[in-house]
Amino acid sequence: METIKFVVVFLKIFVLVTTIKNKYMGRKVKIYQTESYETYVVRESITIDLDDYPELDGLSNSEIVEYLDKEDVDCNLDNLIGDLSEMDILNDKITNGEYSYIVEDGE
Repeated sequence: METIKFVVVFLKIFVLVTTIKNKYMGRKVKIYQTESYETYVVRESITIDLDDYPELDGLSNSEIVEYLDKEDVDCNLDNLIGDLSEMDILNDKITNGEYSYIVEDGE
C-alpha cells in the first residue's frame, strides 16, 4: 500500500514538474525597445505685412502668439502656419529621452 501511495505522489510531482517545464522552459519572447524624446525646433522666420493680416493688426506680439496658437485660425493664417512649418531649421534640441519596453510571446 505504501508503494502505491509513493507511486501516486511521485506521478503527481512528475506531472507538476513537467507542466512547469513545458510552460516556462524553452519559452521565447520578443522584446521591443521604444524611445521617445521631447524636441524643440526653431525655424527660419517669415516677415509678413500686417496689412495682409487684418486679424493680427493692432495686436501685441504676445497677443499674436496667442492668436496663432488657437486651433481655429482662419484659412489665410492656416497657410502662413503651413509655410512656417516648411522653413529651414535654424536650431533644434532633443531632450528627455525615455526608453520603455514591450514584451510579447515569441514563436
